[in-house]
Amino acid sequence: VLSDLGVDDKLQECRALLAWEEVAGESLAAQAQALGVHRGKLQLAVSSAV
Repeated sequence: VLSDLGVDDKLQECRALLAWEEVAGESLAAQAQALGVHRGKLQLAVSSAV
């Protein structure tokens, strides 16, 4: 029932956001903050585009 409601997908998105700092590493995570997931892609805010 929960998977029919899309809860499984949302749970995976939340896990990705919570794991961002550990996965990216301290240095990268300091420069890029995970904002959310849109259409299956992780959205980041970065301190510089370069």
